[in-house]
Amino acid sequence: MIAHFYNTVSDGVINDRWSKMSRGLRKTIRFLPIRLIVEGIESGGSMAPLLDNIAQDIQETRALNRKIRASVLLYTTLFIIAACVGAPALFSISLFLVSSLARFGGGMQASQVVTGISALKISVPTVNKTLLEIVSMISIAVNAGFGALMVGLLEKEKVKRGFALVPLFIIVALAIFFVSRIVITNLFSTIYLI
Repeated sequence: MIAHFYNTVSDGVINDRWSKMSRGLRKTIRFLPIRLIVEGIESGGSMAPLLDNIAQDIQETRALNRKIRASVLLYTTLFIIAACVGAPALFSISLFLVSSLARFGGGMQASQVVTGISALKISVPTVNKTLLEIVSMISIAVNAGFGALMVGLLEKEKVKRGFALVPLFIIVALAIFFVSRIVITNLFSTIYLI
């Protein structure tokens, strides 16, 4: 029995089987340890320390991969929050502030404004609210689209994968924009009696 095992190892049958097994694993972590095992068998070296080192390296690589996935998830979450929640909420607050300032300023005459300098005339600019809404929606859509592309790049390592997320991000961002405008308008209209 021992002679048969020795002949099998010396004939290279085990080496061939290890090599055949590793052919499908060229791009994974498992390919390098199998190659090291084959080289260790061919050189007649001690296999126990080699296998221990390989096992430790695989465990360290898996732990590193988990840390990388966690940090990528953090950045992905930040991009989603910024593109779909933060920007629409800030635009809705900005539109409310511009419209309320235009309403407050529209009721004042230039003679009512006291500046301290008699030659300085202050006039309230007219603001086209519809234009601001359109610019805000376009900006939110562009921001959400690029956010989706960045999420695709982070998650799948290809920008092309983010194109599938673009419509979803735009719809969610615009929905949050309209809902936050309604909430902010209703909330502050009761406070400021606008």
